[in-house]
Amino acid sequence: MTTHEHYYERQEVIVDGHDFSYCTFTQCKLIYDGSGKVKFTKCKFKRCTWAFRGSAANTLAGLRAIIKSGDPAVAKEVRDILRRIVRP
Repeated sequence: MTTHEHYYERQEVIVDGHDFSYCTFTQCKLIYDGSGKVKFTKCKFKRCTWAFRGSAANTLAGLRAIIKSGDPAVAKEVRDILRRIVRP
């Protein structure tokens, strides 16, 4: 679903499956559960928080557990994967 130039304020917004462009989010709770792709193009975020649920929360918890497992080599691998995700 594409949403263009919409203003969200003090709402919980489930972002899965959405393509947001030129939207403004103010004091919103953005929720991602891993059920669909999400895209933000030239959106503005003011004092928002994020929540991860379902598959997304499970993936983050798994990565966190791997990093904290005590094996420095495995932790480094996961950190390298995360770095590649955030760098184009």
